[in-house]
Amino acid sequence: MQRALMHAASLHEAAIVEQFGRCTPIMVTATLREDVAPLQADASTPVKLARKWFERQVKHYPKAERPRFRFVRVAELTKRGRLHYHFVFFLPPGMRLPMWDKCGWWRHGMTRMEWCRGASVGYVAKYLSKATNGRPMPKGLRMHATGGLTRDEASAKRYHMAPTWVREYFSKEEQPRPMQGGGWWSRINGYIQTSPYFVKSTTAGRVVVGVYKWYRDQLSIKSTQEDSQNATDDTHDACLRYLSRYVLGQGHEGGPRVLLGTHGSAA
Repeated sequence: MQRALMHAASLHEAAIVEQFGRCTPIMVTATLREDVAPLQADASTPVKLARKWFERQVKHYPKAERPRFRFVRVAELTKRGRLHYHFVFFLPPGMRLPMWDKCGWWRHGMTRMEWCRGASVGYVAKYLSKATNGRPMPKGLRMHATGGLTRDEASAKRYHMAPTWVREYFSKEEQPRPMQGGGWWSRINGYIQTSPYFVKSTTAGRVVVGVYKWYRDQLSIKSTQEDSQNATDDTHDACLRYLSRYVLGQGHEGGPRVLLGTHGSAA
């Protein structure tokens, strides 16, 4: 959850900054009254109302330049166990949401609205770090949501959230997707890659996961190549330092200088 929301917030903010030069994210905190059950408060209702309001505000933009309605949402439990939501909206400069209490967008309690100070990603991280406060969330509650990503941004987010071994086998342009029953496949070239992990046993409530030998061999080869490359780089740098210090007289008046890491080219 944390990685997904952090990356989505970064994509939202970058898109607004690229289009308008700066972004004015605003955070709305919506709390629930004591007599309202967590599942009775639909967090999607104020988002739908805010979307309709936003579409009216951007009607004057040319269709090709019309900004998208962008937001992230996360649920949080207080120390007392009360549920409330944090919404972060990424708006163009000069646009401000109406007060939810005055316009009736949130009828389950009170709301507070504030501008995000500094980076909005930091705001999201702050509240993600204490989302549950060690308490279990109500069953059936949707903990977070993201809206407004373009197709390319959603694909980038999906690739960012993929397992490490998937990102090793597939590039972002191949658009890897999980397969039913296990494994991943590319939407571009149809290439299929099975998972390198398998379940060895499930006894006494414990799941033991194994790694196929072909993947272990690849990891071993990759580690050996990296160690060899690092050793080569260290040797090369040491030779250059020796050359510059003792042979070419670096540091002495009138002596030539060697730019380390450029295979002996003089600077």
